[in-house]
Amino acid sequence: MKTRALSATLAAIAFILPLAWLLEARIPATSRRPLSHPPPEARPFAVEIPELRYLRVRGGGSVHRIRLGTRNIPDLASRSAISLLVATFDTRPVLDRAEIAIAGTNCVYRTPRGARFPNNELLTFERGSGCTRIAAGAATELRLTVQFDNVARAALWSDPATDADVNAGAIVVSDRTAVAPVPRPMLRGALIDVDPSNERPRVQLLAYVWQIAASPRWIWIALLAAAALAWTGIFLLAGAPNERAPGWIAQAGAGGFCAAAAVTLAYAVLVPPFQSADETHHVAGFADFAGRPDIAEKAKELARLGHFERLQFRSVEHFTPADIGVPWPREGDFAVPDPALRGAAVIWLWRAVPGLVRALPVPRLLLALRLIDGALFAVAVGIFFAIVAASTRTRCPELSAIPLFLVPTLPFFAMTVSNYGLLIAAYVLMTAGILLDFRDDRGAAWAGPLIGFGWMVGALTARSAVPLAPFLAAWLLGRLLVGRRDSGWRPALVYWLGVSAFLVAGVWLADRGYVRMTVGLGEQTLSAILVRTVLVVLAHPWLLLIAGLAAAAIERAAAQRRPTPSPALRARLGRVAIAAPLVMIASLVLSLVVRYPKLAFVDPFKSPPPGEYLASVMAVAVTMFRLTNVDFLTSWSFWGGFGWLETVPPAAVVSVLVAASGLAFSALVYRLARDGDVRALTRVTLALAGAAASMAAYALSVVSVTPADLHGRYLIGLYLSMLVIAWSVMPRLAALRPTQATLVRTVCAAACVTVHLIALAVILRRYF
Repeated sequence: MKTRALSATLAAIAFILPLAWLLEARIPATSRRPLSHPPPEARPFAVEIPELRYLRVRGGGSVHRIRLGTRNIPDLASRSAISLLVATFDTRPVLDRAEIAIAGTNCVYRTPRGARFPNNELLTFERGSGCTRIAAGAATELRLTVQFDNVARAALWSDPATDADVNAGAIVVSDRTAVAPVPRPMLRGALIDVDPSNERPRVQLLAYVWQIAASPRWIWIALLAAAALAWTGIFLLAGAPNERAPGWIAQAGAGGFCAAAAVTLAYAVLVPPFQSADETHHVAGFADFAGRPDIAEKAKELARLGHFERLQFRSVEHFTPADIGVPWPREGDFAVPDPALRGAAVIWLWRAVPGLVRALPVPRLLLALRLIDGALFAVAVGIFFAIVAASTRTRCPELSAIPLFLVPTLPFFAMTVSNYGLLIAAYVLMTAGILLDFRDDRGAAWAGPLIGFGWMVGALTARSAVPLAPFLAAWLLGRLLVGRRDSGWRPALVYWLGVSAFLVAGVWLADRGYVRMTVGLGEQTLSAILVRTVLVVLAHPWLLLIAGLAAAAIERAAAQRRPTPSPALRARLGRVAIAAPLVMIASLVLSLVVRYPKLAFVDPFKSPPPGEYLASVMAVAVTMFRLTNVDFLTSWSFWGGFGWLETVPPAAVVSVLVAASGLAFSALVYRLARDGDVRALTRVTLALAGAAASMAAYALSVVSVTPADLHGRYLIGLYLSMLVIAWSVMPRLAALRPTQATLVRTVCAAACVTVHLIALAVILRRYF
């Protein structure tokens, strides 16, 4: 008991103390003035900073220099810092130093020690001590010098100059050696003023943008509640009995619920209002559903107070003490989403919201809706834990749930006021069924109802669940091919009728307009035969029950004649088992020297041909496991696409998560092949084939229908399913020895806590 309490206490402290330190950090008042004001339709171009090749040393670095100009040197020299939007042309520069010197003066702006030269981000130069008392007309020329420890390329993002911006002090390129499509282009960036005398703790800024109470005390109470939930979750999960106890299933479920609730509560409180993709639209949709136009108006007022529109999409913008009491003039986009583009499931959820909650002031209503969505996720995770504890007789159910806590975007999107809260909860239940089916342990027949229910709710909630159909079809096909250990009639009927019955219920419950819209969009990409088949099923859903009965009969008949894998085949699998980890390691290592393909952003006005886009998506998917150059759209945005996909963790964090998941998958294949488990290997092979088919379906749906970019938010269901399969190797490893199990559990718990702390730190530093 004392060990359990100590472990839970250490985990809660490790979770709460870094967040408290971040919230207590004092933020100075900072104001930013853009260097230029290009029109919204302007397309910037990169002006490369010429390299001084005569200064290059063999085996050393490179020096780049460019001449710049401005008409208002005194104003420039009075600023605390200058930020320029830079690019690297996908090279990997290692910055030694960079400076902007004002010709004829001692004024120099330098990058701080340890700064990096980013790609498509702002590089900040801080004012030196010589930047005082510069008279007007003393100079107009600037010299930007960049020195790298390696040979790389550097560029400045620019726009065609306008007279208004030039007269207002814009910085222009005046170097004749620089190649640019227009003469004297003006740079993108900002002038920064910092007032150290006006600073406040970050927690006060967060409390101000929430407008729930004048004091931030409620934020501290919420974080203490999150710490208490984390303590309870660890305490319950660390107390697995040596022998099976009747209450262990409930205890495991409660532990999973508390652990998930702790994480979602932290995200719900620490993410500023509306700073999650599409949250403004769904809040407006809730106001329209509730018949309360005042909600939308008050929400817009809250958005103006928190400078939502200024911060949205602009990762360099922050809310500081200088913004308190100065509302932003615009509130952003609060358009009500088209009901035909989403399912009716989110409406059912909103109908269940108590009238007392609907009557709350908008800030508290927003937080309450986030907490309701987060509670759905926590309940689903608790059910996941209970199912694992009941079916696998494991003392470590949390090892099977690693992906639910290793992906920081899951609780982030789960608590967002949108249809994603219900969608992710449905995905968690669906993956619980997949895991139960894959492990083929006690009660595996109930995997069918879980898979059917999860996908049915997901498809009724969002169209992004529909392209999962090929993966699930391949997974169900694997059931028919390999069968189950329990080959009786009852398990077969429970499994297949469970899948088909929930699909029938989904057809009956679906909103007709949503179905017509979805089928109409599918007609643009699917074959005519497949579309007609879908239409027949929608018109006669009872056919799905007949299909379920037929599948149960096929499974039962095949079970009587299914041959046992020969010893020779098992021995051959054992010899090739080492190939899986070697291929994965080779893919990771090669990514350090070979540039794997990346998915380009889609131009909504000129989308690429579907075949070409599909080839690009599949090329990225095949090379997904890489240590560097992680693809933003299909990978980075899934693991860490916070905010409106403009708030992301460091690339190194994503690389570690991708590599760890790839190695877990290869370790699973190695174990299965070494043990000669042909049935499980067949399921894994079909899952990979189904995942490829679903990836193709996603690619074709976004480029042919919307068109839009295929990013990680659409792929949550597919990726989560594959991650649950991959990380199912952990319970197998932990079952070797008790001491090894303890070590694995401790390392995995520490990794999950660290991942969420990094994510929350990125979010807090991004907005304040």
